[in-house]
Amino acid sequence: MYGNVKTDSVTTSNHGYANLAGYYGAGYEKPNTMGTDFSTKTATYNYLYGTPTPGIIPILNIIKTGTFLGSITSLNSADLANEGLDFGHFSANDTYTFCFKFDRSLLPKGGFVSHVFEECGNDGIAVKDVPEPSAIAGIAAVGLIIVGAKMRRRQEAK
Repeated sequence: MYGNVKTDSVTTSNHGYANLAGYYGAGYEKPNTMGTDFSTKTATYNYLYGTPTPGIIPILNIIKTGTFLGSITSLNSADLANEGLDFGHFSANDTYTFCFKFDRSLLPKGGFVSHVFEECGNDGIAVKDVPEPSAIAGIAAVGLIIVGAKMRRRQEAK
């Protein structure tokens, strides 16, 4: 976990979209592109950039610098079962489900947004104000399930 983060983009070096406008322009402008908390193009632009106009701002999807706050713990399928998490109803039980958890005290006081964006900028998910530590693991899993599914499709296409 990091605080005081400055971000950067690696989307184009991973054969992805240079910016969100490019992603949407390629035909991916769909409701819930970033999940239900940012369900429109305007809401996504406002969240990521503070403006509804795309310009040429890149998709900022990696941490460039920040202050280390604490570690995360990877979870395997047995850990998920012990936490009571079951993603079977999402048809998401496969080898590309990655989960992690961390100490809730590392989160900022008040509101926050948790999001995951693929290294190529093809998919992302954002969730506002996650209430429970176990839910944080669930968000990580859902976000990374998307990443895993895209990676698997990319591998199959080669």
